[in-house]
Amino acid sequence: MYVTFSQDTVVALQALASYEAHQNQGTTKLVVTVDGDGLEHSFLIDESNKLLQQMVNIPNFPTNILLDMEGAGCALLQAVLRYNVPNPSPNEAFSLRVETETAPDKHCVTKRIKTCALYNQPDGKSNMVIIEVNLISGYIPEKADLKQLIGYGSGIFKRYEVDGSKVTFYIDELTKKEVCLAFRVIREVDMEDVKPGTVKIYDYYQPEFSISKSYTLPNDDVCEFGPSVVIDGIIVDPIPIDYFADYDADETTTVAPDAIDELIGAIDAAIP
Repeated sequence: MYVTFSQDTVVALQALASYEAHQNQGTTKLVVTVDGDGLEHSFLIDESNKLLQQMVNIPNFPTNILLDMEGAGCALLQAVLRYNVPNPSPNEAFSLRVETETAPDKHCVTKRIKTCALYNQPDGKSNMVIIEVNLISGYIPEKADLKQLIGYGSGIFKRYEVDGSKVTFYIDELTKKEVCLAFRVIREVDMEDVKPGTVKIYDYYQPEFSISKSYTLPNDDVCEFGPSVVIDGIIVDPIPIDYFADYDADETTTVAPDAIDELIGAIDAAIP
């Protein structure tokens, strides 16, 4: 197992270590005695070893530990209990689902990606979690949607990063309650035979706890259009079918010249 640290964590640890090494505490000379069931051990702490870690194993459990300290100076005592638990399968640590849909727009180039995740382990809360959404070639994210996600609701989405075709979200923690995020993507370049995109979620400090799923985007032909409209002899491009809900899709509708302004206004209102 390995542990990764963020830059903030490294800087904080360096600052604490520097402070501990340089603070003026005077001369240190301590004798710390540890007594327990089957255990009696003394630590000598002085100027030559005050920055070094010393330790002793406790042989019997359960037990009571008694400490006795004599001398002058400051020391930190820490008791560490280690035990084994079955390792969960990495793909069981999280649940992940991905949904996509066409978002309404004039040119049918906008889609929406919705990602939902939850934490499955008995401890109830995860470490910091990363969600990586790898976009399908030719699409870019709608940054206005990404900005709205930060601080939304309980504020669990702390920040996001966009690196080329990858959008990364940082989440403080996940629980057994499902959390979802959704944002629009816009087709910037038309491409053929594109590969599916992927969504990956993993524990920042234990990257082996991860799960990923692939996704595709709806075809443009799911954008339904209504019948052609003839305005004073001119054919107008088709408009969304829901505007013509009461018409047969095979009809051609002729509009009188004196109703042109009213119809154009209705068309503008119907198309986002």
